[in-house]
Amino acid sequence: MSLIKSGDLARDCVAQAMLDRSHSRAIRFVVWCSVQTGEARFSLRRADEGRSQPGAPILSFSARPETTGHGAGRSFRCERRIESVRCSGRKSGPVVIRGRIVVPAGSRCGVPIQMRAAEAGYQSVPRGCPGTHRERANFGMGYMRSFRRDLGFDEDLKGDQAAIDRRIHSLVRSWRRGEPVPRVSAIQYGQPFRPVDQRRLEFRDELLERTANALERWVPRHAADTYAGYELDDEHGAIFYVGFTGDQEAQLATFKRQVKLFAPEHIQPFPVQPLYSERALYKLEEEVLEPPFDSPLERLINSIGILTLPNKIEVGTEHVAKVKRLLAERFGPGAPFLVVFSRPAELSVAPWV
Repeated sequence: MSLIKSGDLARDCVAQAMLDRSHSRAIRFVVWCSVQTGEARFSLRRADEGRSQPGAPILSFSARPETTGHGAGRSFRCERRIESVRCSGRKSGPVVIRGRIVVPAGSRCGVPIQMRAAEAGYQSVPRGCPGTHRERANFGMGYMRSFRRDLGFDEDLKGDQAAIDRRIHSLVRSWRRGEPVPRVSAIQYGQPFRPVDQRRLEFRDELLERTANALERWVPRHAADTYAGYELDDEHGAIFYVGFTGDQEAQLATFKRQVKLFAPEHIQPFPVQPLYSERALYKLEEEVLEPPFDSPLERLINSIGILTLPNKIEVGTEHVAKVKRLLAERFGPGAPFLVVFSRPAELSVAPWV
């Protein structure tokens, strides 16, 4: 699910519906929006996406839903579009939009609510209906610690694990309170973020998506034989490394000059000059995977893949020394292989019922 901003359209909103306990025919809806600025849009209707039947009726709805939060700007407005209700408004940051729809008596739990905000879809009978469950903060501490470490979210805490855990517990509490940024990130990434975390990750995702797309268009025409790939370094503030064999500084400068890039100051050459192009490494990988039938090398290799920044082919095996020797005999002692210990992948088979 990509929620990267598109022009003036903020695409970082998610939605949910629940029974209104104070009104027997009302369904409440809530939309949480994160840090992006601009126009935000969402829609809702009553229908089962998997069936061709027409949507169930919505008798009335909140034409001006309540909008709160630091980013609340021009009021959101909703209007009917045939069987759906569509809402839009402007925001300058995190907001929460709350409203309700009124449906025929006794039908609240009979038809799912479909809600769509940007690319984030929601379909379910309203929370509180039979078969639905109470919300639970099922966020794994280990996952959150490793994710935040890999993305450098807690650099300011300098590795103080107790302080990092306190921050994580505080984020879970903010999710329980219904704060918009933790709610959006919990759906998008499986854990709650601070606004600064969300901004950092959105910058990172936009840098990755836009630069990778630009390279995909530029490389085949200008550097097909020298391009050595790219890798994003999240640990040091989102550095996008692009490598070329030969004079990579000059080739990267040409790429930057010829293409309009997002955050070009974050795009840098490989720290170590690559000796092999991406095309050459893939060709060599194919040669390893196509040895003579039933050769010793074929039987010993458990995994193989390209390591972009090291500019090598990683070969996994339980017989490291033997595979190193066989690869050197076949491809030469200077061939770009990194042989590591790796057990065979386990095949999981579901039992017969």
